[in-house]
Amino acid sequence: MAARTVGRVARALLGIAGGLTAAVGMLHLAVAAVQYNALSFDALWFAGSGLAVVLIGVLTLLLRSAPAFSELRLAAFGANVAGLALAMAFGALTRWREPQGPVLVTLFLAGAAGAIMHRGAMRAP
Repeated sequence: MAARTVGRVARALLGIAGGLTAAVGMLHLAVAAVQYNALSFDALWFAGSGLAVVLIGVLTLLLRSAPAFSELRLAAFGANVAGLALAMAFGALTRWREPQGPVLVTLFLAGAAGAIMHRGAMRAP
């Protein structure tokens, strides 16, 4: 695959994975607000998990316009791998009966793959 094509695929992958990941995290935060009517440890933990997912999505989105070899690339890749590990653990603990497990695994895999493929910010032709 030509370098230009790899760059375009990576940019699209980062955009889709990052946007959907951030949206899933925001949905998680909304569910926390509806599900828990009082501040508790469980409510805080649930909201914190949603915030972490939003931040991983934002890091993934920001990578689209970063240089190829930047700290942001490493941060986005590491965040997606950490999210992937937690999503896999969640999936295993719930025996893959909760839909968010496979959804997050897919999104974090896509984000990590996009970070690996990232060739830097696209330049105007």
